[in-house]
Amino acid sequence: MQFLGIDFQKLLLTVDGRIGRQTFWIGFAALFVAGMINGLIIGSISLILATLVSLALAVPAYCVSIKRSNDRGHPQVYVQGFFIASIAFQVLTLIGVFGFLGYDMVRHMERLPAAKVDPIGVPDALMIRPTILLVFDAVKDEIVIVTPVFPKASQSPRAAYEAANDRLNTAIDALEAPLRHPGGPDDLAARLPEAQSNTTPAEYEAMVARAKEYILAGDIFQVVLSQRFSCPFDLDAFSLYRALRRVNPSPYLCYLDFAGFQIVCSSPEILVKVANEEKGARKVTIRPIAGTRKRGATPAEDKALEEELLDDFKERAEHLMLLDLGRNDVGRVAEIGSVKVTDSFFVERYSQVMHIVSNVEGLLDPQYDVIDALAAGFPAGTVSGAPKIRAMELIAEIEPTPRAAYCGSIGYLGFDGSADLNILIRTVTDTGGWWTFPVGGGIVVQSDPRKELDETWQKARGMLQAVLA
Repeated sequence: MQFLGIDFQKLLLTVDGRIGRQTFWIGFAALFVAGMINGLIIGSISLILATLVSLALAVPAYCVSIKRSNDRGHPQVYVQGFFIASIAFQVLTLIGVFGFLGYDMVRHMERLPAAKVDPIGVPDALMIRPTILLVFDAVKDEIVIVTPVFPKASQSPRAAYEAANDRLNTAIDALEAPLRHPGGPDDLAARLPEAQSNTTPAEYEAMVARAKEYILAGDIFQVVLSQRFSCPFDLDAFSLYRALRRVNPSPYLCYLDFAGFQIVCSSPEILVKVANEEKGARKVTIRPIAGTRKRGATPAEDKALEEELLDDFKERAEHLMLLDLGRNDVGRVAEIGSVKVTDSFFVERYSQVMHIVSNVEGLLDPQYDVIDALAAGFPAGTVSGAPKIRAMELIAEIEPTPRAAYCGSIGYLGFDGSADLNILIRTVTDTGGWWTFPVGGGIVVQSDPRKELDETWQKARGMLQAVLA
């Protein structure tokens, strides 16, 4: 689509862990695009220097670079500079880089086997610094439009400021114009295709049985296995996003539109959040979600299902294991003695399901930064297993294709050292009308291969049926 006179991509997501609190629409007239494909950095961004200027105060430069930083060669984004704490709406939190990290980015953070070739060809990661950022606040019923001011070598700060004002005015004009988004196709039920998996039922049951052998041998306590479903579909990805927003509004509901592919995600779960506190402290949060029941048809049935969930020994044992893993991940970058479980084993309800949730927090050790916090928690234990490294080795061995975006993360890294990133589950990737949507589940020693297979198929059907709502 066109915005500000040029083609751009957009990203929509809810943040702050509160449904509908804020929604971002980032117009990607991108200052730069950084990413990875098959382990190679893409984009001309070895060093990007942008200067943010206002009429009242010149702010020191912001430096964003991607470099190979240690003997394992994983790329890191370093964000440095000085920031204004008094700007309304946490503007400097929002002026950062936005995008996604696919699951296989973990291979640049930990020693793991090389990834298999992925037939859908989605990049390992893409992070973008936008020129126009729209921030919707559903509580205040406000839209704030943000654009950076970045003078070119031959341009004065005043001229750059005026150019930024012109961008804002053009954005306002575009927002006030009538919407012309096309509707979805008619008779979706007749068009709904049957999804195909990258494994047969017998193969998936064998995958589960193989994982249980490793559990019984003492290699792991739990591993999360997935299968990838796919189908052709002529519904555009944005219409899927709108359908999920109606039937399954989640705290981290996201839509990313890149050239050649789109990602839609309806995730309830934080990967890692870093928030600035008083006196320069930064709080790291990881919020494991594990244990699920469907919602009841009545309040009484809902309450009974909650009690059944909390009394389920298997669900509690699995959740406790992942809570311990979350404590360990926060502890890798937190000040000694600061790690706390602030909530544990409470039930959180969503439109279709309820989950057992816990919350782990710690104060980020000054020797670490937001990227260290991201690396400590990536990928989440709830989508890999415990112990995490060995579980990921077995995922690489057992699963037939890479996970691509699935089980990675969507979010932002703010230039003030903050971050808010989700876990990419309940996710569809659309590549030219071809949908792929992996689904999985945690395998423990008590797991029944047939029931695990049925659970993944139910999740896949639920994703497709969302478009009919």
